[in-house]
Amino acid sequence: MPEMPDDLRWEAEAGWTWPVSDTYGPTQDKDGYGVCFARSPLGAALMGVSLIVESNLGSQPEAIELYVMESPGKEVYRKTLAGEAPETDPGVFSGFIVDSFTPDEAQITLVVSVPGSPTGYAGIPETFRWVDGDWKLKVLDDGNLFAGEFVTPSSGDFIAWGDTSG
Repeated sequence: MPEMPDDLRWEAEAGWTWPVSDTYGPTQDKDGYGVCFARSPLGAALMGVSLIVESNLGSQPEAIELYVMESPGKEVYRKTLAGEAPETDPGVFSGFIVDSFTPDEAQITLVVSVPGSPTGYAGIPETFRWVDGDWKLKVLDDGNLFAGEFVTPSSGDFIAWGDTSG
């Protein structure tokens, strides 16, 4: 189970607060977007968080181009989101679950705080592939991020990011 690195810290902008690490990512910047994540479960989880944040704070089309791997589903996903305004209600990133991991593919469930859910949390299961030296989100051919439903993990079911006070 990954442990939180000593250099994990929180960044904040426009009501969003999210974890970053100088060791696990993002460790570089590309056109204003955080890139270069560690080839580890923690690196994949941090990339998933960055995708959500950058899609809401930056340009959603640019974030999709950068963070989503090329696949038949990418075009469908792009069309699904066309014309949609980015999410305006910042989520609270609580932690993640490592569903499976190999150096080339990580299945990670990102956990956010959702007061209206039965457990207070919702999990977004996502698959990431290691492509050209960084993690990329793998979208299903139908444009969906995952098959099935959101999960509702309980406290203790996931690896917590830790203090969210920033």
